[in-house]
Amino acid sequence: EGDSISIEDINADGISEVVSTTTHDVNNCSSFYNYESKSGSLVSFDPAPYQICNHHSAGGYLFSSYREAGSWREDIYKKRNGLLVLSASDNCIGCGEVRRTVYRDGIPSGSMIVSDELSYFDRKPVVTRVTTRRAPLFNSADPANVTTMYLVKGDVVNLLDYSENGDGWYKIRYEQRGGSMLTKWMRCNDLAACDTQ
Repeated sequence: EGDSISIEDINADGISEVVSTTTHDVNNCSSFYNYESKSGSLVSFDPAPYQICNHHSAGGYLFSSYREAGSWREDIYKKRNGLLVLSASDNCIGCGEVRRTVYRDGIPSGSMIVSDELSYFDRKPVVTRVTTRRAPLFNSADPANVTTMYLVKGDVVNLLDYSENGDGWYKIRYEQRGGSMLTKWMRCNDLAACDTQ
C-alpha cells in the first residue's frame, strides 16, 4: 500500500501543487510539493501550521479532519491571497457537542459550543435557556467561586465552553440590557441544554 499522488491547487494561488497522501491509516495525511523550475525538482512545503489530513475543499475553505484521542477534530482554513489561514478548529465531532476554537489571523480569539453536524457549514452556536428560578453565576467552574450575580428562568445564553472533567459546568455568554456581554460559568442543571443529556 503506497501513497496516493494528486495535483491540486491547495491554497488557491493559481499554481497546482503535487500532493502525496498516505492511504493506510484512519488519518490519511498529506505532504505538499512545489515544482521549482530553476532546479527542476519538487520542493516540500507546509501550507498550514498543522498537518493536513483527510482534506477536502468547499466554499473557499480547506478542511483537514483527523482522529485524535478517540474523537474527530477538524481544522478549517480560509483560502486567502495564496495562503491557508486557520479560522476555526472543531473538536469532538460525533460526541454530541462540538467545541469550536475561533481564530483571527491564525491566533485563537474565542471559543463556543456548536451543534454536532457532519458539515462545518451546518454547525450552529448552541443557545439555551435558564430553567431554574434563580441560577447563580460563577467566575470559574468551581462552587467556591460563586458571584452575587444570577440569571432567571427564561434568560437566553450562548454556550462557550464546558469543564474538562465533565462535572457539569458550562461557560456562558449572556447579553445584558444595553447590549454588553457577560461571560461567566453556570451549573449544567440550571440550563435547558442539559435536560436532554
